[in-house]
Amino acid sequence: MKIAVTAGHSKSLHSIALMHTLRANGHQVVGCLQVKTFQFKRLKTYLQQYGWKTVKAKFQSHFLKQEDTYLANETKPIKSYLYQLGIEAKTIDFFCKKNDLAHLKVNSLNDEKAINFVKKHKIDLLIYSGGGILRKGIIQAPSEGVLNAHSGWLPFFRGMNVIEWSLLLKFPPHTTIHFIDAGIDTGKILYTEPIPYHTDLYKMRGTATVHNIELFNKVINNFEYYKKRAKNQSKSEGKQFFVMHAKLKQLLIDQVIKKPDHTLIPKKQSDEFHA
Repeated sequence: MKIAVTAGHSKSLHSIALMHTLRANGHQVVGCLQVKTFQFKRLKTYLQQYGWKTVKAKFQSHFLKQEDTYLANETKPIKSYLYQLGIEAKTIDFFCKKNDLAHLKVNSLNDEKAINFVKKHKIDLLIYSGGGILRKGIIQAPSEGVLNAHSGWLPFFRGMNVIEWSLLLKFPPHTTIHFIDAGIDTGKILYTEPIPYHTDLYKMRGTATVHNIELFNKVINNFEYYKKRAKNQSKSEGKQFFVMHAKLKQLLIDQVIKKPDHTLIPKKQSDEFHA
């Protein structure tokens, strides 16, 4: 099965780790479809969604590698994971060149260039690892479809900031592996598992990034098994959530996450990461 991975920017450690682990597990990774990092349209969208403070902190922690932002703990788990795996690559371009993988930069994953990349390389499975909302053309391009790891228990927690919304509603956050369709987190569900709990929200978010890499590999290692047992979602089930307001997020951190109810902590959890 030929696999390609998407990336939301040139320094996506998540995408690098995903390509590395899939290759280590014997899968044929053809290459990476990367969205160009600096685009005015993308910046405008992020500012509207998150606000200047968060966008600035993301840039400082993810691109400048600064350790003194409030988002720094979000990047530590994936950095530690790459170190454990012995991955030295810090950019998509470097990793692809080193491993002789195809690498295409596009303005959008929905561009004709991206669709042609999938068709040219006869990609069976596209693994979504960032890059924006996908449309019908790219979704239908790979023969097996597009797989996503969503940090919410589907179908009940769709959309954005679902780790935070799950915790606010006193439910343990989950990673769900599912196919992407034309809706928002409404595709067939292959597998779900609780995310390891931390009393630091940003460390938990960072841990979720590593967790979804682990579950991608778990599912793809036995893809036919999970595909046959995939469950359809009803669009009427669950709710779609949006970016949580900063003040509500701070209340969540102070009153829920730092003082967790025992029901929020999964029965099975580990601080160790395994690819």
